[in-house]
Amino acid sequence: MIATEENGTVYKLRKTGEDIVSVMVDDREIPKEEYPQYASVIDAMEQARKQKTMDGMMKQEEHARA
Repeated sequence: MIATEENGTVYKLRKTGEDIVSVMVDDREIPKEEYPQYASVIDAMEQARKQKTMDGMMKQEEHARA
């Protein structure tokens, strides 16, 4: 997943299943022990992904009913 803040900071989150494999901020790899400092960003990215998935499912249901 990739997210860009209004100030231009780019966050990249890579997961395998539910496990976070890597977190990058502006192309700098963040050590695992620092992940808790980015918990709010990671949570926001997860919520956005879930919302996008739900939106896509709703659109599929609408097309199926049409």
